[in-house]
Amino acid sequence: MVSKIFILDANVLIDYAESDLRVLSLAASHLGQVSVASHLLGEVDQIDEQDCRDLGIVVVEATMDQVAEAATGRGSLSFEDRLCLAIARDEGYSCVTNDRPLRLKCEELNVHVLWGLELMIELVRRKHLSSQAAIATAEGIHARNPQYITANIIGRFRAKVRSLSAK
Repeated sequence: MVSKIFILDANVLIDYAESDLRVLSLAASHLGQVSVASHLLGEVDQIDEQDCRDLGIVVVEATMDQVAEAATGRGSLSFEDRLCLAIARDEGYSCVTNDRPLRLKCEELNVHVLWGLELMIELVRRKHLSSQAAIATAEGIHARNPQYITANIIGRFRAKVRSLSAK
């Protein structure tokens, strides 16, 4: 974990909202500030600003420059992805996403990036989340999002979490 401040992409927020939002609350309590761009909440039906506050997730406002940059961007990234990237880059946040094009752009710009499931790996490592709860949540995410969170990804996640539990 490079940064102690994380910004969530919509896909990660949706995955946890549909499986177990408690994980994001645990991350906010034990790993560092968990943030979401206010613009992004309009893209996510499962959670609103009050839910974020209740979970300890900080809703951040993009600057006008960041919004303008995201609005004029081109390529495979959505406006929300470009905005998430601009905030992470400018503020030194770690970007948490399962979106491969966003991950590649983060890496290109030297923005620290994590997969959504990596938050749970760190929580298990630090003993704030049981391996059983992490695996159940990951399997719930896979059931709702099998195209991007594949059986192969879940298999590797399960093995990693179990290895941490054995220590």
